[in-house]
Amino acid sequence: MKDGSAENDGLEIGIAIDKAIDDMPEDFLIREFLLAHKAEVKDMCLTEYNEAETMEMFREEGREEGREEGREQGREEGREQGREEGREETTVTHIKDIMESLGFGMEKAMSVLKIPAEKYGMYRLLLEKSGKS
Repeated sequence: MKDGSAENDGLEIGIAIDKAIDDMPEDFLIREFLLAHKAEVKDMCLTEYNEAETMEMFREEGREEGREEGREQGREEGREQGREEGREETTVTHIKDIMESLGFGMEKAMSVLKIPAEKYGMYRLLLEKSGKS
């Protein structure tokens, strides 16, 4: 009965190798050599079989490492995006505070905070979204 385990597969292959060598026709020139070196031949065949299995295991490990690196990169990008959003929210709060405390308009408050002019539009939208413009 086949249970699918690697150990059982190895046993079945070992039996098949023994049978192939033992059942080889008498007139095959290599038969004598294979019988004389049966253990070594069997070990080589099993090693080849296991090599394919091992290579698949390495490929799967490589895929898993790639997935984990991708997840970590995604987490880092998410953290960076969160930090950027936090900085923007803090800047919006500072703009509001300056507008309220000093009575400045939006652009004057952004100028005081030395916000680059190319970012005025973005902060204008964030201020409008927050209910203060």
